[in-house]
Amino acid sequence: MTGSLGGYTNGWITKRLAARADFLYIKVSPESETQSVTDWRIGADYYFFRNAGLGVQYKYNKYRETLEALSTDLGGELVYKGFQVFLSFLF
Repeated sequence: MTGSLGGYTNGWITKRLAARADFLYIKVSPESETQSVTDWRIGADYYFFRNAGLGVQYKYNKYRETLEALSTDLGGELVYKGFQVFLSFLF
């Protein structure tokens, strides 16, 4: 079984401030294991100049693998979450 769900939105709040958000969830279940990825972010860019500005976002990414109880392989999860600050350019 494989399934996914996602969405994306962005818009200008003011003449110099843009905001965006996105979400993605993917689940794969081959044989005796289940793997999933959850990925989302929310952020904004402020343009100090016409084509250059500063952006900030909160990013969350989680990879998870679960196995049957009788499996000899290891399962687990890996999570990254935190704020990012970056330069932003318009072309």
